[in-house]
Amino acid sequence: MRTLSITAEYNPFHSGHRYAVEELKKRTGADTVLSVMSGNFTQRGIPAFQDKWTRAEAAVRGGVDLVLEMPAVYASAASPGFCMAGVSIAAQLGCTDYIGFGSESGSIQELTEAAENLIRLEKPLHERIAMYRKQGFSYPRAQQQAALDLGVTGGGSVLSEPNNLLAVEYMRQILQLSGDIRPAAVTVRRESGDYHASASAIRRKAYQEDPQYYQQCEDRYFRLAAARILQMSERELENIASSSDGLGNKLKKEIRHCGSLQELLERVKSKAYTMTRVQRMLTQCILGVTGEDMRNCRLYARVLAFSAQGAKLLKHIRKSDCSRIPVITNLNKEAHRYPEIRRSLEIDVLAADLYHLITGEDLYERADYVRHPAYVRKNIE
Repeated sequence: MRTLSITAEYNPFHSGHRYAVEELKKRTGADTVLSVMSGNFTQRGIPAFQDKWTRAEAAVRGGVDLVLEMPAVYASAASPGFCMAGVSIAAQLGCTDYIGFGSESGSIQELTEAAENLIRLEKPLHERIAMYRKQGFSYPRAQQQAALDLGVTGGGSVLSEPNNLLAVEYMRQILQLSGDIRPAAVTVRRESGDYHASASAIRRKAYQEDPQYYQQCEDRYFRLAAARILQMSERELENIASSSDGLGNKLKKEIRHCGSLQELLERVKSKAYTMTRVQRMLTQCILGVTGEDMRNCRLYARVLAFSAQGAKLLKHIRKSDCSRIPVITNLNKEAHRYPEIRRSLEIDVLAADLYHLITGEDLYERADYVRHPAYVRKNIE
């Protein structure tokens, strides 16, 4: 069984994602595709357009065989944490042969060279990034400028494109895996913004068709964030994973002057605080994700949806005992076996509850302790 892994958000799943799955399968000769997917909150720090169960089932109908949930601690993290979780979960299952991803570059060699240089020059890069951050640069801009200064291969072009940035981070994480579990990497070329534009178009159309519902969701999210920020001390805010450079104090100061999410984002964002970072911070405040959580989170593979081929892969993983991390299909029956991941699972469960509070859905019927992985027939079967 040759297995390909793709880290994704599928927010929502669409034809561009289907193309990527099919193209990566073709290039690798894989007969099984698994995906490590963010849950109810995305890497950009906002509630997902659809809940994780809906998106997971859509992914299986579209060609994926097994969808695993990325722990919420990492799903709303900056790219190093997000990519590390996606790569490490796939690799530690012990059955992944390839890790695939999109990039504007389309060249594994170019992406690998950039990643190797980032590893080799890690210390001077951090020093220069810190220097530029003090000058008011956002982290992505500081990283790009530091790479240019130090002559990182492709630094000017590779690190200036959003999908390349993630692709280089995936490569960096792959290169740092131990050799016995290190999958091969493969990329499919993406024109700048193509998948994002498609997903954005789908979301935009939905917002236009029912603006009142989506505004209500945004208002509920804002009020949850405001309540948490008001409850937390400045010290507690500074312990939140994305907080540094005074961002926690800035949120505490501005929240009383804002009546909406957009107003808060506009008042807080700056050269140093990107919109995405502020959004990520708000979600981490709601979920209570601290820097300590990020450092101590133990990985696991929690199943959301699977096809017949995905069921075969799960059976192979269990029978061969190849996985180095817990594989969870039933939260009620299995969670107690793994006390080392209790904190992370609690955050996952809380993320689901708060997401459905935001979307106005039934908290019991949608609860993680009630829902179970779905067997789904693929559209392409």
